Amino acid sequence: MPIRRISRRALLSGALGIPLSTIIPGAVKAQGSNIRTRGGHLRVGLNAGSATDSLDPVRFYSSYQSIVGYSFANNLVEIGDTGELIPELAESWESDTNFMRWKFRLREDVTFHHGKSLSSEDVIYSLQRHMQPESGSGGQPYLRDVIEMRSDGPKEVIFLLRRPQVSFPYFLSDYHLLITPADLSPDAGVGTGAYLTERFEPGVVWEGRRNTGYWKSDRANVDTVSLLVINESLARLAALRSGSVDVINQVDPGVAPALENDNTTQLVQSRGRSHVTFPMQMHVQPFANPQVRTALKLLFDRQAIVDQVYNGYGQIGNDHPISPADPFYSEIGQRSPDPDLALSLLRRAGVDQPIVLHASDIIPRGIQLAETFQAHATRIGVDLRVRRHPQDGYWSNVWAREPWCLALWSGRPTPEMMFSVAYASNASWNETGWESERFDFLLSEAGRESNADTRYEIFSEMQELVRDDCGTVIPVFLDWLDAARSRVRGLAPSIHDELLGKRVAEKVWLEGA
Repeated sequence: MPIRRISRRALLSGALGIPLSTIIPGAVKAQGSNIRTRGGHLRVGLNAGSATDSLDPVRFYSSYQSIVGYSFANNLVEIGDTGELIPELAESWESDTNFMRWKFRLREDVTFHHGKSLSSEDVIYSLQRHMQPESGSGGQPYLRDVIEMRSDGPKEVIFLLRRPQVSFPYFLSDYHLLITPADLSPDAGVGTGAYLTERFEPGVVWEGRRNTGYWKSDRANVDTVSLLVINESLARLAALRSGSVDVINQVDPGVAPALENDNTTQLVQSRGRSHVTFPMQMHVQPFANPQVRTALKLLFDRQAIVDQVYNGYGQIGNDHPISPADPFYSEIGQRSPDPDLALSLLRRAGVDQPIVLHASDIIPRGIQLAETFQAHATRIGVDLRVRRHPQDGYWSNVWAREPWCLALWSGRPTPEMMFSVAYASNASWNETGWESERFDFLLSEAGRESNADTRYEIFSEMQELVRDDCGTVIPVFLDWLDAARSRVRGLAPSIHDELLGKRVAEKVWLEGA
């Protein structure tokens, strides 16, 4: 069968419909010199760390773990700050004309931290672990259609898929699918990345030292890195202002304007795909009733949430996960608040018990968000109660366990990635238990379609299905708000994710180090 070689340009502007000229919506206050320097100790204060964290990529589930993972390991493919595909451990890739057979060629100059040369054996070992039914990995959906992986020599890996998937290289950029050596335990914290693991204390800190043989000549600029767990947003800000840390993520929107006018700090605002969800488990009453789900969606005053809870640092959502920053975002009718209809639907559904919403500030301003929604409900006589939870252990003890809770998603580089991990009927992180044969069929059709216009039509219908039928409320897309001391250089907006696509450790440098 003939091989179809697909350039990054073709994948971006042709097969996927993402223009190469995509502009990153965001802002950064320029300071200092952009001449790259080496040396120094980088300290990053981060949220979402937990005592249950692991260095095994199969067990990653939080932003903290993914930032740690990208500090010591690499993917086959990287997503750039404008959403473009960048070769990483794979120097090139190609597919057949049906997008069902993919070949990836590995770099020749890469070794793991313990001296082993990167080989196809390591790639197959790393990825097969996610494919095990019992793995529970968030990366499993991206490999579900792989029916065979095999070596074609030590530096080439062939993937055979059961159905076409034009976005398959994007799938391999997921933060779970990091490559670790086949001859070591997967939780050893050993990879091919910019920093070698020196210390890991779950829920407290990860520390690394520079990989002096790192194959990316323009990365790994600092000598040592500390990724510190500081879950409370005000504590992170205090650490930044005192000089205890150099960089923080998820700046509180209420204090962000003050940082913009502070000469000792820089605020980086990125308008991307991050969104808050209110997933209802659809097999549990009262959420099994579609009238209840619709009523709760109609109670949200989305613009008030953007303005009052997030101080304008965001965009209103429409109960589907594809953001206005995505080229496949569909202009379907925006859901508006209708409290009278919401109350009528709840009465028809016979809801006579309090509705409980579980929340935590592990979601930015999560408690305030939940209480704002509670106020919307109380105004029309709906008994909605907010149950507050600590940040530590929220993802393992509350999310996807309680019938209704808050969640935070970073979004994904392509719609089919987002839909595959959280909305397909068999998705491992399907947080509502929603099942739709039509949706699953369209997801399959999107994988075989390389025409951007047709893909847009497919994704538009999928967004509408999620909005109208799925048991989640998505009221807001959040701007990523990162901040740093003025001596930190290289920090810039990214459409892909916070902190330079979570690769802050390998990308920034310290002025005057």
